Amino acid sequence: MERRKRFLGLGLIILLLCMPVFLGISQAKQTIGMTGDFKNEYHMRSLTAAKDQAAIFGIDAMMLDTKRDPGTEIRNIEQFIASKVNAIIAIHSNDSVYELAIGKANQAKIPFVAFLDCPPKGDFIYAGSNYVQGAGGEIAAEALAKAMNYSGNIVYIRGTPGVIVSINRDKGLQAALKKYPKLKVVVELEGDWTRATGLKIMEDALAKYPQSAKNGGVSGVYAINDAMALGAVRAIQTAGRKDIKVVGIDGALDAIDAIQAGTMTATAYQNAEAQGVYAVVAAFRAMKGEKVPQFGFNIPWGLVTPETAAKFKQAQVGVNDALNFLIESAPVK
Repeated sequence: MERRKRFLGLGLIILLLCMPVFLGISQAKQTIGMTGDFKNEYHMRSLTAAKDQAAIFGIDAMMLDTKRDPGTEIRNIEQFIASKVNAIIAIHSNDSVYELAIGKANQAKIPFVAFLDCPPKGDFIYAGSNYVQGAGGEIAAEALAKAMNYSGNIVYIRGTPGVIVSINRDKGLQAALKKYPKLKVVVELEGDWTRATGLKIMEDALAKYPQSAKNGGVSGVYAINDAMALGAVRAIQTAGRKDIKVVGIDGALDAIDAIQAGTMTATAYQNAEAQGVYAVVAAFRAMKGEKVPQFGFNIPWGLVTPETAAKFKQAQVGVNDALNFLIESAPVK
């Protein structure tokens, strides 16, 4: 609730900054179509912030679940077009879906804003963090390597194969493995983005490698989102192990709490709510016919560690942070 209140403050700040644009918009009620995976914690944080920001602008939100199905993703876009929405903001699963969705929106002359995951090409606007730094994978992998003293066995809890964010975050780990040859992945399984699956994978890994990290057992976990990392943390705690380093990606509040408690090592931080807010701001400006820079809403990554956790927790998100993010959201060169 506190986080949501702070984001309403962020929305009001952005409303004031956008007031010259807002005053010129038609009095007719406008609608933005929003689509993402309703079972994904991070997607829902972004989509909820986007819906709240649209309400501040006096714009309706039409929200549809992708259900993790490419066919449903495309049907959602077609439904938005048939409903004559004024803009679309979407989180899609893979390049081919993005290409088809963007093409359909372009043909219908509806502004298309991609957020969280960045499409490889097309006529769209991007608002998010994944455009840079391998979707956080590079930051997380380096943090894990350092915590493991650049040596040891890793459990790799990956995302859905072929999904953009999975591909990008995998690159971060592969770069670290190449850079530090004493690191070795001994278990690699798909975690379905959930805590429950992360828990099960880690339980099985500990059963297969029961020895301590010092004696050749598992000494690190690389999970490509915080939900799966937190599932692994629970399995490690239940097993009574304190010698396994765990990193995740996204900067979820529960992950930051775990880092402060000493049960999780680090997470690569991206601001879910800010990405949702900026996606709506980008769509809003495009709806007015403004020429919006394609990569004009880039939000920097950060690394949450025990030393920085308090700072990042406070940045979920206050008014000053909102202003700083707006300053930092200059187009990527």
